Amino acid sequence: MDAYQRWCGAVSLYRVAMRLEKWQRNAIFNAVVAGDLDPRECSFDYDDAWVRITHRPSGSYFLLEGDALRYNGNPSSGIERRGQ
Repeated sequence: MDAYQRWCGAVSLYRVAMRLEKWQRNAIFNAVVAGDLDPRECSFDYDDAWVRITHRPSGSYFLLEGDALRYNGNPSSGIERRGQ
């Protein structure tokens, strides 16, 4: 096992939270625009371990969470949260 393989194995044991780079935040913003949403109606909340994009008029949001090696996307519609 070489040093790189040992490093990859060590990294996989720990969550590596990383703040998104500006180009990554721009890509998220551009994806919102490409989805025909008005970015002025959305809030973009960034943390070291997650990103939450909320469409304020509907209450729907998309949560990306994880680490540098693996992430999950979890959508939630405003209708589901209101119990309709």
